[in-house]
Amino acid sequence: MSIQICGLGAEVVGQLLVQFLSQSDAHSRRHLTGPVLRESILNEMPSPTREVSPWLLAELEEIIKKALEKDLNLRYQSAAEMRA
Repeated sequence: MSIQICGLGAEVVGQLLVQFLSQSDAHSRRHLTGPVLRESILNEMPSPTREVSPWLLAELEEIIKKALEKDLNLRYQSAAEMRA
């Protein structure tokens, strides 16, 4: 049995990875606040993590990007899928 991380769980994992690897929040790097920040989180992909952390491997950035995908069907559907 695999652990399900689809939906909000995958996004939480993606946000944690961004914060850990870049020492900043993916959306707050654009200096957004209040309702504009909320709208950005809900509807826009954050700026690429490699803009802040250029040493980051492209493969890891792709994992983060998929975890933060706004379309739930395109996000990781399980921890096993993310690990693969």
